[in-house]
Amino acid sequence: MNLIFDANYFFYRSLFVVSSVKNKSNTKFLDSQEDIDLFIKKVKQDFFHDIKLLNKYFNIHRILFCMDDSSWRKKLLEQYKGNRSSDREKGDVNFDVFFSEMGKLLDYFESNYGVNICKIKTAEADDIMFLLSKTFMNVLKEDSIIVTIDRDIYQLVDYNHDTGNFSVIYNNHSKNKNIVINSNLDCFLKEILEKKVNLLESFGIEKDKNENIRSLNKLVLNTDLSFDIVDRQQLIESKIFLGDSSDNIPNVYRKEIEGKKRPKQITKATLKKLDEVLDLQQLPKVDRYTNFEKNLSKFSFELSKILNLTEEEKDELEKNIERNGKLVILDERFLPDSIKEDFLEKSFIDKIKNSDLKIKQMIEDNDEDVKNSKNSSLIEVNFKI
Repeated sequence: MNLIFDANYFFYRSLFVVSSVKNKSNTKFLDSQEDIDLFIKKVKQDFFHDIKLLNKYFNIHRILFCMDDSSWRKKLLEQYKGNRSSDREKGDVNFDVFFSEMGKLLDYFESNYGVNICKIKTAEADDIMFLLSKTFMNVLKEDSIIVTIDRDIYQLVDYNHDTGNFSVIYNNHSKNKNIVINSNLDCFLKEILEKKVNLLESFGIEKDKNENIRSLNKLVLNTDLSFDIVDRQQLIESKIFLGDSSDNIPNVYRKEIEGKKRPKQITKATLKKLDEVLDLQQLPKVDRYTNFEKNLSKFSFELSKILNLTEEEKDELEKNIERNGKLVILDERFLPDSIKEDFLEKSFIDKIKNSDLKIKQMIEDNDEDVKNSKNSSLIEVNFKI
């Protein structure tokens, strides 16, 4: 089993738990050494806790942290994620110290436990997680658990029925822990939740074809985790046409109307009408964004009729749909060649394939930390381990 961490999510999660508890003064969190020590302790506790849980059910042979570099997407949209830096400046955290300590902790995990730190020039962590999960599943015939709550990455949930290999999301957010599985497995989930049949039978594969599927079943049955179904097509459609304020991606069509408070733009109701039209044309939902470039002109044509746009507005709409599609869809056809070439570099691949992971040492260090901890209230144990 490969365990892939979204580094930004993982470190931010620990940060905001301790900063919300401790920052009662007028100074920024992480300005003091006491804050830094608390943050470091919390990161280690969260990391060891996840490893201890998942190691009970899976033979973890790789752990990878995926990191952001300056994004190639800014060339498509200058303001892409442009709201992030301003939000950090207004916040109550010293982010210079945060990023410095994040780097030190990653170096610590790498040097002490054989964890892989993955970063590629101009690639976001999402891009690297996409390349890793697809390579593990389709080339190396291995499974992956991706640790994140970022819904962009939910696109990566997948299952190869021929080999029995899968990529799933482990959402370890304290309020809503779950395993995220592709909506194509809806029938399987209904059998699991309603009939409580064995997961192996639900997948329709032989008993010993993939031991990790048996372990996934045990993980859900023995903990407070639940299954969540994500509809990849719906997720992509919403982000392309409606935009995403968290990433500063705009709606593909927006026009201010004189005398009206609300602008004219694409809404969920508009997308419902578009879906109805495409259904009548017998264009399967599963193919709409898999063949995004092929269907691009159809999207703009049908939307322009729904919104009663001019020819000039339709052309602009099509350009915006194409731009947002490239920003949103995680697919190698949209990745710059330089990122794919760097990923395939022998040194990068060898580093991942020849990982010397020290799981036993992690568990021992975790037990020692818990034993010696003077602030055990920060340790979140929400599973029946």
